[in-house]
Amino acid sequence: GGLPLIGASPDAVVRYPNGTLQPLEVKSHAPFAQGGSTRKSATYGKFTVRDPGPRDRVAAWHVPQIQMEMMCLGEGCTSALFLSSSATRGVTILQMGRDDAYLSSMLSLAGSFQSDFVDAGQPPPEDFFADRKGYAVSAPPLPVSLRAYIHSVWIT
Repeated sequence: GGLPLIGASPDAVVRYPNGTLQPLEVKSHAPFAQGGSTRKSATYGKFTVRDPGPRDRVAAWHVPQIQMEMMCLGEGCTSALFLSSSATRGVTILQMGRDDAYLSSMLSLAGSFQSDFVDAGQPPPEDFFADRKGYAVSAPPLPVSLRAYIHSVWIT
């Protein structure tokens, strides 16, 4: 039982003069969208440039990755930087605080997956944790504890 080896690979690690470390995660968003929705449209079947710009929040599906990056940098790592890049409209840099309760829950789920399926040599069924308390099959809204930590630090 127990946890498998766990690691994380941020796009960069920012080291401040006082020794503080922050992972930096960069997500680039393509400015392209599918053209018109009807055959009568001049852009039907073609790509068009529709760049809504950089994101103004961290999507729920990026939270586990960013939290894991903070955990892997050690207890002294208390926040991470998330850079959302747009090809034509600049970047947004957001800061997310570390949430040890969230990490504990995530590691508990990873440990259960390891023992229930990997160590047991059993393939997991579809929606394998659907009945487990505290687990959501679809991406939930960001926990309130994380929402309070996320704020914009620079926008161009």
